Amino acid sequence: AAAAAGPSASSAAALPPQLAALLLAGRYAPRTGDALDDNRAVRLVAVDDGLRWSAGDGVFWRLALTGDPARLAVGADCPWYDAGYREVVVEWDGAGKVRRVRGPHDEWFERMGE
Repeated sequence: AAAAAGPSASSAAALPPQLAALLLAGRYAPRTGDALDDNRAVRLVAVDDGLRWSAGDGVFWRLALTGDPARLAVGADCPWYDAGYREVVVEWDGAGKVRRVRGPHDEWFERMGE
């Protein structure tokens, strides 16, 4: 499915940055077969100036809100930044919740229940 920035995502663009970051914060994991791979789960954490992508192996980097609710800018502190990984694509559902995000190597990470 293509990344969608439906009506709920558009309204997210009008939110204060701190609130938009809170909507994006949570746990995400790639799908392996029929299940989410909890061993490779990552967490998006709201921080003062945006978000932080935090992997279970202790690797983390900054993400910046761009004003486009379907896109986050990847910080230069990301290990894959120099390889061309510069943006996270965000896919929203029709209810205003993030469904999944596209991480390094074009891999999708689905939102997990908290």
